[in-house]
Amino acid sequence: MVTRVDRLARSIRDLQDTVYTLNQRGITLRATEQPVDTRSAAGKAFLDMLGVFAEF
Repeated sequence: MVTRVDRLARSIRDLQDTVYTLNQRGITLRATEQPVDTRSAAGKAFLDMLGVFAEF
């Protein structure tokens, strides 16, 4: 659980790697201030967009 995605990772690559590792272990990512569902294609796309903004 994190408050915002930009607190979890500062690059798209790190974010994707972290989410992949969590999913492989059966852990669902929860961001308390951003509703992201990494189980759906739309949620994954939204997560990537948030990751892009975190890089700036």
